[in-house]
Amino acid sequence: MPTFFWGVMFCDLEHDKNIRRLDSLRNLGWWWKVPINATLFILFIFFGSVDIEPLSADKPDDVRTFDMAVTGNYVIGMPVCMLLAALSVFVLALISPWFQWILASGPFAFLGKISYTLYLIHTLIIEWAQVDTAKAFVDGGASKPMAALYSFLIFSPILILLAWGLEWAVDTPSKKWASAIDIESRLEPARDGKPKKNFCEYICSSW
Repeated sequence: MPTFFWGVMFCDLEHDKNIRRLDSLRNLGWWWKVPINATLFILFIFFGSVDIEPLSADKPDDVRTFDMAVTGNYVIGMPVCMLLAALSVFVLALISPWFQWILASGPFAFLGKISYTLYLIHTLIIEWAQVDTAKAFVDGGASKPMAALYSFLIFSPILILLAWGLEWAVDTPSKKWASAIDIESRLEPARDGKPKKNFCEYICSSW
């Protein structure tokens, strides 16, 4: 919810009819833009790399040392790190043309399209099938990093295909239907000279 709040807040700022408040950053010279954008990107990577404490405890010592150092022994905690990372990348996406170009590229546009269904189903894969597969590789003699890499390479395409299928079959039709319901509910009966459809008529003709 807090990350969603960041998005809503910036959306309101960008659609203010009187002033776009981030224009003060967009209009800076390159000698200011480069260090500001680089700092925002570093903050995104820095805080976005922190994991929750239980998962961090299972990581190699060098990674755990990083998590402990960034969070001050988890004084601020992973949720705060996530908010700082989200704030940094939101500002960067709004003020940096090159970052906007990257986000508008085909691969990122596709990931954005399937992001919601990917979010909904990813835990089923990474907390179950992927964990069991990595354990099988470790039991077979592979190192933990290589086992994690093998599992990632195996299940990432599967996860993306599942998310894509659900987006095509469920998410997009549902959003179009919800939009049509919203439009139908706003129409005045006499707008096109036809009476409004009743509930059953609308359901049968729209899905």
